[in-house]
Amino acid sequence: MRVLPFRPRPVGRGRPLPALLVRRHAGDEGHRAREPALTPCHLPEPWLIEQDATFHRVAGLADASWASFRSHNYPTRYVRHSDHVLRIDTITTATDRADATFSVGC
Repeated sequence: MRVLPFRPRPVGRGRPLPALLVRRHAGDEGHRAREPALTPCHLPEPWLIEQDATFHRVAGLADASWASFRSHNYPTRYVRHSDHVLRIDTITTATDRADATFSVGC
């Protein structure tokens, strides 16, 4: 399976925070990266998968001028990186907050 690099894409152009992000799996349009494991899955219930793959762009947890991405269906979980892998986790420590804060160009 080919995995694309993580490139957040806010929905809409030039919208202020919060924007929404939908992470799509490379290739087949019938696949999405599904919360909580960011693993591709087939779309048995498109509305649920779409909600699971939707994240709210919020002020960065470690630096408010940057961005963090909160899960739509699991609002206590955020996208974070760990060892160059994206994860969806509950954020509890300063390291977690730093790992869940991204510089996003407009």
